[in-house]
Amino acid sequence: MFAILLPILLGVLAFGVDLSVFYFTWSRMQSAADAAVLAAASALPADAAKAKTVATSYAVTNGALVSEIATPVVAADGLWVSITLTRQAPLYLARVLGLNTAPITVSAKAALQNTGSATGALPLGLSSQTTYALGQTIAIHKSNDVGPGNWDSLALGCTGASCLANNLANGYSGTLTVGQVVSSEPGGAVGPYNSAINARIAAGASSDPGGTWSSHTLDDQRLAIVPVMDWTGCEGRCPLTVQGFAAVWLVSPTSLIFIGSVVPGSTPSTTAAAYGSYRAVLVQ
Repeated sequence: MFAILLPILLGVLAFGVDLSVFYFTWSRMQSAADAAVLAAASALPADAAKAKTVATSYAVTNGALVSEIATPVVAADGLWVSITLTRQAPLYLARVLGLNTAPITVSAKAALQNTGSATGALPLGLSSQTTYALGQTIAIHKSNDVGPGNWDSLALGCTGASCLANNLANGYSGTLTVGQVVSSEPGGAVGPYNSAINARIAAGASSDPGGTWSSHTLDDQRLAIVPVMDWTGCEGRCPLTVQGFAAVWLVSPTSLIFIGSVVPGSTPSTTAAAYGSYRAVLVQ
């Protein structure tokens, strides 16, 4: 009986060993593909070429060979990136059957989803009544900019010039969500406001000297997320509803650039309006 069962037992053992090797290899390749597209998405939607370079680099860093990587694909609108990896996994005990390798192909796709909520937002409210274009320079913080007594500032969690400056310098520590009602912050508070914005710009230039609005690290302090509000009828201090979130690049205390960017601290939403602020998620 043992002699009869031995070949069967050895065959089961061989299958189990090679299946374990196959699964281990597949798991590592899938992890490499997932990491590659999530990292690459940070360059979207503005820089498709950089996204492809980053995807390849991260795949190699996580164990893939250059020869195993198909050219990453970026959507025409820059809202997703995908990658495919192929490897011949070695087989060991199955070689008695003439099988030396088994092909493994994995793919991953990361898409940019609009922001539904965010932490670290700056207390500046862009107007939802204005249409913004990628790379557009926007003048901000002007007297009566969005209504009588208002300079596009928001009171997030507290009021007054000191509160405004702290939220500008560090980002609002609380979470803002589409549909949430917040208050405007009337007045210019020009001194504290200018100091806080200039400090962020200086910190960004120091940490990311080569950073630009279209190509930057995600921890560059010049990259910021701001809520988009409907300022219609607002005079002085008034309630405002968060319509969405925009990604912006700080140029000066009175100027910023509207950009499309993945922004740290954001939570994706499938229903939030598109204002150029994204979070990368795996969709495949």
